[in-house]
Amino acid sequence: MKRKILLFLMACFVACAWAQERHVMTSDSVSLYVSVKGNGPVCLYLHGGPGSGSYWLEKFCGDSLEKHFRMVYLDQRGVGRSSSPKDGNYSMERMVRDFEEVREALGIKSWLTLGHSFGGILQMGYIERYPAATKGILMINCTLSMEESFRNSWIPQACELLGIENPIPVSGDTVKLLDRFTGVIGKLTEKGLA
Repeated sequence: MKRKILLFLMACFVACAWAQERHVMTSDSVSLYVSVKGNGPVCLYLHGGPGSGSYWLEKFCGDSLEKHFRMVYLDQRGVGRSSSPKDGNYSMERMVRDFEEVREALGIKSWLTLGHSFGGILQMGYIERYPAATKGILMINCTLSMEESFRNSWIPQACELLGIENPIPVSGDTVKLLDRFTGVIGKLTEKGLA
């Protein structure tokens, strides 16, 4: 009987030790919100956006994911419950360094990554720089190349919805990608399509 109670208490301690909500301070003084929940292989969730945060996946899918994985929900720098960098650094190099600093702060040897949408780009950047830290990847509706996605898929589809017969002004190389994207978004919004 004592052994069963001891095993139960140990299991509770381990579960409580892993179930945590905290902030990890990066080497450039950004406070990153992290929540760890669940059982199984450790899996870092890299949300999309940029800017959507980890909250929605945790609330909509967390119960299912946490049955199979020890989920690490992270709000990326400047998003949700994390702070913004004072120097405005949102570069790929800096963001993937954030993920590595979170892994080290949590004492995790290696993990899976789960990228959603823009998180797929960040996921690939992380794997490229820290291959030994990644056991494997899971992808949900990922964009791996913004240029390729916008030029060959998103902008032509938006132009079709808008009835633009000659999409060159919004798909040509004479205008920056972000300007093309926001221009089309503006037109879709005007027509109530965005």
